[in-house]
Amino acid sequence: MGRSFRKKEVKKKASGKINIKKAIFITVITAATVVACYVTYSHLPFVKVSKAIAAGDMYSQNEDYEAAISSYSEAIEIDSGSVVAYSNMATAYLSIDDSESAKQVLYDGWQNTDNEVLYDNYLTVLMNEVVNTMNQGEGSIDTVLDIVSIIEEDNDNTEAIQILDAAYTRCFGAYTDDADSFFRSEESGSSYEKYAEIISRLLTAYNNTPIDELKDVILKYIVPNTDSFTMDYEDVISYGELINEVMSCCGSSDECASILKCIDNAK
Repeated sequence: MGRSFRKKEVKKKASGKINIKKAIFITVITAATVVACYVTYSHLPFVKVSKAIAAGDMYSQNEDYEAAISSYSEAIEIDSGSVVAYSNMATAYLSIDDSESAKQVLYDGWQNTDNEVLYDNYLTVLMNEVVNTMNQGEGSIDTVLDIVSIIEEDNDNTEAIQILDAAYTRCFGAYTDDADSFFRSEESGSSYEKYAEIISRLLTAYNNTPIDELKDVILKYIVPNTDSFTMDYEDVISYGELINEVMSCCGSSDECASILKCIDNAK
């Protein structure tokens, strides 16, 4: 019986050693698996994008906008569909008064993601830029074209139409001191071609979305905000045709009828 007892005790100890070894072996494998999983996880694209955006946000908070832009750019390179990266990058550009880059980032972001918020923000930046230009008294016929581009993208944007209405005086008024400068001056950047482009594009926008406010603005714009002006003969013929096109689309006005009489007399 004594032998039997000792024999069983040895078996237990042997069994215990084997179990301990197994436990240690399993523990080592589990730790290695965790490390491997962590390494794999940290290299996943969405994790790298999140880290790059977080770094950009930290730089932005510290007003290190160049570094922030670099981090957001890194995030976009990894994932061109990251709406947050585009949005935050545009904000960083605006913080250093680089609206051109901000517009480009938002537009590219919209193109790559189809996210309407990015596009709405793009239009907002563009509209704010136009308003600032007008408030500084630097509006021109090119400023008007910028407003037209907003209306083309968002035909029922009543705010843009109101700004266009205000631009009639603020932007076109820059040419009233010189009767020749509106349609014929290369130095001013104005020309009949640009003027006709404004009217034609507005007519297209109106035909797409007929809005009374836009119709009223078109009828205003077809008659320049100046007491007198001179044109090349070829432009006079084209201008008369443009007025008739506006009248057939938006209706007539006393100003349109008066201009047509002047054109006939000029001929």
